[in-house]
Amino acid sequence: MSKTDKNITPSPSKSHAGEQPIASRAYARGVTIGALILTFFGVFWASEAITNWTQAPSWAYGVLSLPVITLTLFAIVRFINAAKLPEAMDGDQAARDGKRTGIAFGVVFSIEFILIAVAAVILNNLDRPLLIPVAVALIVGLHFFPLARLFHVPIYSVTGLLCVACAFASLLVADEAVRLLLLGLAIAIILWGSAGVALLQNTGSSGRISAA
Repeated sequence: MSKTDKNITPSPSKSHAGEQPIASRAYARGVTIGALILTFFGVFWASEAITNWTQAPSWAYGVLSLPVITLTLFAIVRFINAAKLPEAMDGDQAARDGKRTGIAFGVVFSIEFILIAVAAVILNNLDRPLLIPVAVALIVGLHFFPLARLFHVPIYSVTGLLCVACAFASLLVADEAVRLLLLGLAIAIILWGSAGVALLQNTGSSGRISAA
């Protein structure tokens, strides 16, 4: 086994001059794992929505489970099929890039966590706890912008923009229960849609790494 074979990291493979680099096996699998994370965070937001849906019909749970099941199965297939993609050409460089990406992600996640905690404390002290989900949606949306560039997944920029827009738009709904219902459903749909697009665009045999 060569040195390159031992270093499987989420880095693109080199392509011909003038072309975007082809997605490597590890990159495609990394995107797939990210899509699964989005899928299950979508479940969280959908659950929050159902919680604020007075007398929610039983069929609502079945309908909301469909995208979760579909995306999970699709992600599993994409993860397995990623074995057909090439390894990263430069194992050593891939390892260094993977380490830098991991550190950068840790910084972004830490900032996100701190901002959410601070927002929760402030809103609780102001006796406005029902605004916490709005703040969380805003912060989560903002954190997708650096992730789009960090992981080379362009759809994340759209995800962030839509989440931020939904957070602000929800403030126009006076009824707090309705606001949380609509916000939860909107964020869930955005996350599920983003997961699907990421799987389609970045994990197939013809996937290309964006320069985003």
